[in-house]
Amino acid sequence: MIFHRIFCFINLTLAIMSFLSLADKLIPSGTLYGWAVVLDPGHGGIDPGSSVNLGGGKIVEDEYVYDVTLRAARLIRERDGLVFLTIKSKDPIREWGAQRIFPDDENENFTIDNTTVVAGTSGLTKRTHYGNRLNTKYPKHKRAWISVHFDVVGTRQDISGVRIISPRVDLKLAKTMKQSFGENHRLRDEAALVASGDPTYGLRRLFVLESNNNEIEQRVLIELGNFNNKDDRWRIRDPKVREAYALAITRALEKY
Repeated sequence: MIFHRIFCFINLTLAIMSFLSLADKLIPSGTLYGWAVVLDPGHGGIDPGSSVNLGGGKIVEDEYVYDVTLRAARLIRERDGLVFLTIKSKDPIREWGAQRIFPDDENENFTIDNTTVVAGTSGLTKRTHYGNRLNTKYPKHKRAWISVHFDVVGTRQDISGVRIISPRVDLKLAKTMKQSFGENHRLRDEAALVASGDPTYGLRRLFVLESNNNEIEQRVLIELGNFNNKDDRWRIRDPKVREAYALAITRALEKY
């Protein structure tokens, strides 16, 4: 009888240990647990955004920023954060070498209603409405809105690197983005962090950053480079650099 009780006790102990071990695996413990992040890839569908002709091909903004966004989404999920994209595409993360240009396949749809992505206020409204729904759905989470773009700086070829635009330069997410990209030596030398609508830098007020359109307090728009600059043109086509961009975005959230 004593041996039977000991045997049962051992089995019960092992079962409890097994359950606790399984529970540890099921309970999220990543560095971004408790975050709900809206990633907004710039342009898409019939709106390619900025572009540049190169070697008989055409590099378009939307295809490359979507790839960066997919990478950031993967990294955030790996750290147990919730992440949502305002638009979606059939294209996966692509590890193509820099010499192979992404085609402008125009297959991106709005997540909110599955219609083809278009430019203008109607298109931007669909993005912010989707983010506002999530802002309401996850009130206890830390929430962020991150738009990802790649710009053309007039005709200037000397400007290169990442610029961060926010409603206010003292916004906490803007500061951690600047810190994260700065640590990777990827910031633009000229006005790396600027406020939306700042006339000093010729910036109009960006629709997706306006408080009357976007209810998520912590919000930024990131310009990953300048198509006029040959180094930036190479960087956006290099999968290792796109991964570094995505990691910088992720680490900015971790620094928050």
